[in-house]
Amino acid sequence: MPTILEQDLIAFFQQLEDKPLEPDDAFYEPYLSTEESDPIVELARNIKWSPGESVTLLSGLRGNGKSTELRRLRSLLEAEDYTVFLCDMESFINPHTPIEITDFLVSVMSALSEEVRNKCGANFSEEGYWERFTRFLKTEIHLKGADTGAGIGVSLLRDYSFKKQLQETLRSHAEQVIEHAQEFAQSIRNSLKENDQHQLVLLVDSVEKIRGRGSDAHEVYESVENLFKRYGDKLRLAGWHVVYTVPPYVTSLILGGGNICQLPSVHIFNRESEGRDEITIDENGIKVMEHIVNRRFERWEQIFSKPQMRQMILATGGDFRDFFRLIRGVLRKVPVKNQEVKMPINDQLIAQAKSDLLNDMLPIPTEDQKWLRRIATTHKAELQKHDDLPRFISFFDNNLVLTYRNGERWYDIHPLLKEYLMKSENRKVELL
Repeated sequence: MPTILEQDLIAFFQQLEDKPLEPDDAFYEPYLSTEESDPIVELARNIKWSPGESVTLLSGLRGNGKSTELRRLRSLLEAEDYTVFLCDMESFINPHTPIEITDFLVSVMSALSEEVRNKCGANFSEEGYWERFTRFLKTEIHLKGADTGAGIGVSLLRDYSFKKQLQETLRSHAEQVIEHAQEFAQSIRNSLKENDQHQLVLLVDSVEKIRGRGSDAHEVYESVENLFKRYGDKLRLAGWHVVYTVPPYVTSLILGGGNICQLPSVHIFNRESEGRDEITIDENGIKVMEHIVNRRFERWEQIFSKPQMRQMILATGGDFRDFFRLIRGVLRKVPVKNQEVKMPINDQLIAQAKSDLLNDMLPIPTEDQKWLRRIATTHKAELQKHDDLPRFISFFDNNLVLTYRNGERWYDIHPLLKEYLMKSENRKVELL
């Protein structure tokens, strides 16, 4: 058996980088295609079977592969002669400030404008969206001192006071801003039709990353809820099929007759509900996670034993991001002497890496611990009132709560956190 060297650990570590993958990437594991129903194939069918236009929400937990699966959707549609534009909104939206329909559409159109130029060439359009929007502000809204070019976009992203001022100004002109965005999307469509590209798709990624922090959290979450609940029908674009990635809580809202696509995590656990509420291990899910590791480093069994890998899979509950973080955390701790790795891996190193991952979730307020214990017991949201929604959403953002779907949707707390809370509760009982 070949010796494992430090350079092998480095290669393994680097190949566990969390980033979106194309469907033909050697690291891509098509685990969804093994399900009874593939949500991405269904989404592609919905687009192909919807005449003219459609709008869909793509939802899933943070880090469960939405960006990667959007790229697979793009590949499926391009194979059917659709023209697809994939826009990552992370470069156009400040995710920690409230969003309104006006600045949201401005950001989406600016992202589309840039992606069209990237895909079709810099000379595709003489005037980009920022130039059009600046002129619109001056001539239609009569906003004095409106910046020119991309300066507005930079200010919207980085300067919250400017963004707030612009939101206040545009609030009474929302219909005009919506109409202006629709006209721009139509002008893009008309230009593409001249080039015999008739079926257009816009994939809007990273919208689910809009989340508040601290005392601003409630205001930010309410703004996202208002965006999709009140203005859902305004997010349609005539002649376009549009897909927005959104956080899980948005999917309970109405989007002007739109469709919802739930992207599941890998099924590590199943919930048996026939007469008893029992959580069992899904061995197929374990194999999927092993395949994902194997694609990145085929010699992993020279570093970890099968039981050790299984332990790490179960400890992260099928969450890709935490799974990769845990393995990387172990690799950093492995003793190396003269560039050779001391084998086998000590179980204590895995325990230390698990502890590091758990510490990133702590501390948790006492009231939240009680709520999390209720979720672990009932496998329901246990949301008592709407005002608690920001707290509940923070559970997802911090990976404290995971969502599963075996038939109906159900919840459980992170396996590492469940172990911690159970020990904490037992200690309290012992003290009593």
